[in-house]
Amino acid sequence: MKKFVILTTQRSGSTWLVDILNSVKGVVASSELFLTKYKMYASRAGEKYPTWLHWYQNKKNIAQLKFRPAYIKLYLNEFYADGNEVHAKGFKLMYSHLKVYPEIFFYLIYNRIKILHLIRENSLDVYLSKLRVRTTKIAHSNENSDNVILKVSISKMFRELRSHQRAVNVAMRVFSRIGCPYDEVIYENICGSEKSIERVIRDLGLKEENIDNVSELKKLRTQGYKKEIENYSEVANALKRTKYAKYLKGI
Repeated sequence: MKKFVILTTQRSGSTWLVDILNSVKGVVASSELFLTKYKMYASRAGEKYPTWLHWYQNKKNIAQLKFRPAYIKLYLNEFYADGNEVHAKGFKLMYSHLKVYPEIFFYLIYNRIKILHLIRENSLDVYLSKLRVRTTKIAHSNENSDNVILKVSISKMFRELRSHQRAVNVAMRVFSRIGCPYDEVIYENICGSEKSIERVIRDLGLKEENIDNVSELKKLRTQGYKKEIENYSEVANALKRTKYAKYLKGI
């Protein structure tokens, strides 16, 4: 069985990718297991699986386990336990989770877990997606959403654009060198190309004809930047002659 993680950052399309992977026969993909806020269960191939914090609350009385890394190892071993007709199994792992639980990093290396590094190259989309969630309090939806008008803070926008790019670059440098099987998956590519999705499936050791390529999630962004951003002219002028200007083209 191929063991994998979807390494990424928030608002990069990982929930959509998990949906797609779960539509493939023989793949079990879970949502975030290491949420820093308490949540009892993560979604896993249509089923519920205990998150780390919920599992830990029920296991921490195990006398022989004296420190957290041992618990995390046991938790992940249980998660990756073979299931009937399961050929690939994995979960979403955010950069931020590794800061809180560095033990996961060493687990990945020791067990040579496959890294699917999901990258959303359009950092402006990432920032606007985060802003949209903060405004609407809706992260994902199976229904069409109402149009939202966003007021963008120029200084905060640049801080978040730089922060996102820096985090992606660090993750690329680190995880491409730790000895685990490593593949970069570009969100913009898999959204626009069925062949790119098929390559991800092949990398997991499965045949692409098993894929349904179906997700019930609806895009929360339903309009172009000019209509979505209240102060679009100000944003466009600020981005002009910067490396981020390309993200406005054709929108």
